[in-house]
Amino acid sequence: MLMEDEAEGGHHSLPPAFQSGGGGLDSTVDDYHAYFRMLLNQGMHGTSGFCPGPPSS
Repeated sequence: MLMEDEAEGGHHSLPPAFQSGGGGLDSTVDDYHAYFRMLLNQGMHGTSGFCPGPPSS
């Protein structure tokens, strides 16, 4: 197994230099895009529902 980031002395063992929008999570622009599209589509990602939307009448 190849370790990408060592537990001691690695990138994630140090406090961040500044606050991050992802709360410390590493992500890509594509991940953020998919997440915000899901929010705009009332919790739907493609044909799968993830977040509960407003109650249907």
